[in-house]
Amino acid sequence: MGGGYALDVALQEPTLAAGVINYGHLATDADSLKKINAPILGLFGGQDQGITPDDVHKFEASMKQLGKKIDIKIYDDAGHAFENPNNKTGYRADDAADAWRRTVSFLADALKK
Repeated sequence: MGGGYALDVALQEPTLAAGVINYGHLATDADSLKKINAPILGLFGGQDQGITPDDVHKFEASMKQLGKKIDIKIYDDAGHAFENPNNKTGYRADDAADAWRRTVSFLADALKK
């Protein structure tokens, strides 16, 4: 649920400095997405049945069309919650490590003052 909440905050908080969506629900409605001022990093699983790659691509295209800063990574062989070590059948250590590196780097760049 945290990834969806990350998007919800970005939609509601105009002063947010950066947002990271880890396989959370998405929006594609331009009127909603116009409210986002923060750069967004999105990390998703290519095998996720709830948040499909098609949904992710639509979200990314909508954000880019609005001139928003967006960085998307889809891990082809990962499903939902691939970063969660408690996900006994879906945890992917290498993808989780890469996603963490991307998150730290993204936030370091986005939060520079």
